[in-house]
This record gives sequence, C-alpha cells and structure tokens, in this order.
Amino acid sequence: MSTSNLEVNELHTRTRVWGVAARYTGQFEQGEYNGQGTMIFANRASYTGGWLDGRFQGQGTLTSPERDCYTGNFEDGLKCGDGTHTYPNGALLLFIPRSRLTE
Repeated sequence: MSTSNLEVNELHTRTRVWGVAARYTGQFEQGEYNGQGTMIFANRASYTGGWLDGRFQGQGTLTSPERDCYTGNFEDGLKCGDGTHTYPNGALLLFIPRSRLTE
C-alpha cells in the first residue's frame, strides 16, 4: 500500500531504516512514531515499547550497547515513574516515585 492511500490519522505499521544508523519497526501516525515499536540504534542500543510523537512514552524497555536495560515507564522520552534497571551482572536498581514512598 502506498502512503498516498493512507488516511491522515490512520495508525499503521512499517519499517524505516536510516542506512546503518538506525532501524525503527512499528506503528506510525502522521509520519511520527506512535503506538508500539522498536528502534535499534547504530550503537546497538535499542528501545521497545510505547511511542508518542516520536518519543518514548508509556511502558518500554531501553537496552544499552553494554546490555544493561531499564524496563519501566517513560514520559516525553525520559524515564519516569516505576522501573527496574538490570545490569549485565544481574544487579537490580528499582525506581520508585517519591510519592509512592510516602503513601
């Protein structure tokens, strides 16, 4: 299906590749990453999860080239709220919002 046949607000899935720099496979809306998708960066880091207007949003997993990973919530492209950072040696770092610590 060519993009000229897509509705402007239709959510659809496809792959976008930038040479050897990066590869995104997932949902798009109005030309932006929206919905669920996976980005693999040139340095072998990756992100799988929710996207909103081209930024990490909602639940996702960000894995570094060194293979440590953060699984949790993102807002506007940044770690936000609950999450777990797991290191290659198995060590865990838990992220808990301050507001939950005082409940």
